[in-house]
This record gives sequence, C-alpha cells and structure tokens, in this order.
Amino acid sequence: MFSLLAISWVEHHYFFPQNEQTGIFELRVTSIEKSKKRFQSGYLYQGVIKKMVDNYSLNIPCRIYGRKVAEKTNNFKIEGTLYTPDGKSYLLKSKLPWQPLKATFTFAQRRFDSKNGLRQYIHQKYPSKKSARFLTALTTGIREDHILQKEFTELGLSHLLAISGFHFGILALLFHILLKRFLPFKIHAMALMMLCTAYAFFLGFGPSIERAWLFSICLFGMQLVERRQTALNTLGFVMLVSLLIHPLNATSLSFQLTFLATGAIFVLYPPCNRLFCKAIPLPPLLPHLVRYFRNALALTVAVNVALLPLLFLYFHKFSVHSLFYNLFFPPLVALSLIGFVIASLLDLCMIPWLHLVNNWVTQRSLLLLESHPLYEYNVYVESFGGGVATCYFLVLFLVMVWQKSPRSKIG
Repeated sequence: MFSLLAISWVEHHYFFPQNEQTGIFELRVTSIEKSKKRFQSGYLYQGVIKKMVDNYSLNIPCRIYGRKVAEKTNNFKIEGTLYTPDGKSYLLKSKLPWQPLKATFTFAQRRFDSKNGLRQYIHQKYPSKKSARFLTALTTGIREDHILQKEFTELGLSHLLAISGFHFGILALLFHILLKRFLPFKIHAMALMMLCTAYAFFLGFGPSIERAWLFSICLFGMQLVERRQTALNTLGFVMLVSLLIHPLNATSLSFQLTFLATGAIFVLYPPCNRLFCKAIPLPPLLPHLVRYFRNALALTVAVNVALLPLLFLYFHKFSVHSLFYNLFFPPLVALSLIGFVIASLLDLCMIPWLHLVNNWVTQRSLLLLESHPLYEYNVYVESFGGGVATCYFLVLFLVMVWQKSPRSKIG
C-alpha cells in the first residue's frame, strides 16, 4: 500500500517531458560550480525546474551552463529550451539575460563563494598544487584536478573524494576529542550537531552528504535524550526521510551506493570480521597492526560483496586491486584531513608552519597513486541485467537471515 501511494504521489508531483520543451521556466538553483565546456570556462548551475510558466508544474532536476556567475541569489525565470540528451537527465539551453524572481532566495551563491574562499586559502597555504587540489576535494567537494580523480578511480578509491560519512565521521571525532574536556555532555552533543549541520549547509545536500548529516543528527540527538539506537533502524529512518524530501534520489547512483555501503558495514562486517578472526590469528609480534589490517580487510570485503552487483550493472567491471589499496589509503586520507583541520585552527594562533608539515605528508601519500605498487587487475562483465542484481541481493539477504548475525549498535 505504501509503495502504491508513493508511486501515485511521484506521478502526480513530477512530470518528465520526453520531447523538447521551449518556453519560460522557473529555476530554483541548488548548486554552482566551475565547469569547462568545449574548452570554454563557465559555470554549471544545478537545480530544480519548478514549473513552465503559464503551463504546468515539472519539479525535475536540471542543469544549465552559464558564462558567468549570476549576481543575484534568487530563483530565476529563464527563457530557453528544455531537453534530455540521454533520457535520464535534463539540460536547459537558455537565452540571456536571466530574470531574478522577487521574494525568493537560495544559498547556492553564498555556498559557491564560501567554497571558493576556502579553496583560495588552501592554495595559499600549500605549495604543492596536487596536495592543494586534493585537500580542496576533501573539504569542499570541488574536484578540479581531473588527473587526480582518474588516479583515484583507477585504484578503486574514488569514494574517498566524494564527501560522505567517512569525512563527517573524521571531523566529528576530531571535534569530539577537542570539545569533550571543556563542555558538558549535552552541550557537547548540541555543539557537534550544529557543527555537522553547518558543514552540510556549506557543502550542499547531495545524497551522500544528506545521509551523513541525517545520521549524525540522529546519533547526537539520541545522546541528548540519553537513548540507545540500533544502527540499522537509524539507517532505515534516514533513508525514509531522505526519500520523503527527495523521492527521485531513489534513482540516483550515489544514493544507492552510499546507503548500500553503509548497510553492508552494519550487516556484513560482523560475520566477515568473525571469519577473518578465525582465519588470521594474532601473532605475538605487532598484534595491533595485524588486528587493524584484519579489521580493514573484513570491512573492505563486506562493502564490496554488497556493492558488486551495482558495480557490474553500472560500470561492468570490478577492480580487484582496490581491495589492497582500501586497506591502507583511507587512514592516509584521514591523516591529511585531520592535519589540515588542526593546522587551520592553529593558524589562527599564528602557527602557520603546520600546513607545510601537512603538505609534505600529503605529498608522500599521493606519490603512492603515481607509483602503483600493485599490478592492476579488473574483472569485466559485459552484460549484467537488473534481474541478476535483484537475485543476487535476494540470495544475500537469505544467507544473512540464515546466519542470524547480531545487529551492531551505536550508543
């Protein structure tokens, strides 16, 4: 019944034209970023076409290219042609000038200016351009170095450049350690909630960011009311809220990947960890290091077992060597991000040299991307249908029910 109501509501609320539509459109801008199109610099606006003026409502995500940043921080009335190049996404080819709508406001312009300001600060403090671009991607989500992005993708590490719960968790943990000695418990939880909310507004609410933000709000909110929460119940609640806000997220690849990977951590990691604990006993020499790599291997295997159908369905390949790189590169990324935050805080106290130290550390980490210490091996699947993926998930679900693995909890 709920599914039928949801489908009916989407059919009523959204309209997806299959043919070109020419007219005047009302655009609510959600994000702005620099872009290159046909070797010309410009700006990519992403937003929602609310309606076709004097016609009907649309409510569909849309992209539009502009040669310069609009001066107003409003929604816009734009004359142009709306079309879909691939049947999945929509582009709006506009005729200038855009007309700002009165009594409307969007954070997109201020968010763009804030990100650009942080980007300039990073480039000013870090002599290495590659390190600066890497840290810009980690902190703002602006991926301006396509070569760096390609290197991460080839090694199966592209998820580290997409801001998600990994980045939110690092920042929350860092400020938790810094604030817990100075603030009472509940005020400390409220401070972390406000910090995560401010960071989410700064970044913009993409699927992975929205999931990380909602999950952090639930986590710290439960601490405020002194209640325990179950990880899977919280994830289900966050997914439901996210779909209520943006129903079309269900068709987004980033939405599917972020929730599936998080669910795999909660469901598949415990049995994988038990399996590897039996297979790899701790040696008397360096037991803590072996325990870390054992846990990291269990986590990597759990996530990839869940994501494998989607990787074959959308990309038709799986990078086997990514299992190796995901064992040690995430801690290096966390080290660079923590180093940047600490150096920035101490920079306010006139201690600028820590940025140079973090620049050196980040450079050495990024050298691993260029050296490729492990032979790259990919498994290719030319045809992998949605029915096969559905059967895979059904079998995986039945296996987990049979195993009756205990639910992990967050407290």
